[in-house]
Amino acid sequence: MNSSISQANPWHQVEMELLNSKQARNSGNEGKARVCARRAVGLALLISGIAPSRALSAIQSLTENQNIPEEIRLLALPLLEKVDENHLLESGFDLIDCAQKIVTFVQNINMDYQNTGTEN
Repeated sequence: MNSSISQANPWHQVEMELLNSKQARNSGNEGKARVCARRAVGLALLISGIAPSRALSAIQSLTENQNIPEEIRLLALPLLEKVDENHLLESGFDLIDCAQKIVTFVQNINMDYQNTGTEN
């Protein structure tokens, strides 16, 4: 993946990472599915300005951000959880589902912010 964010539609890259995560899972590659899900969340946090980077530290900062609803912060925790040798989480969470919900939340915040900014 290109390390730069597409200026035309940066959210397209987020959606592509989510799609890649689903395709990896369907191919039986849960490790790659996890990486892509985490990448999607990190990129969404970077694009929206919630975090200054798209690394795991961005997801960690999301879990600690008191301005984010607790439900979303809790969804981010499994993305930081260590997996077993089969790339499964002890908690049993679906990382792709968690990532999709976080991305949707972040996109909605971004849209709300843009709409608020244009009303002035």
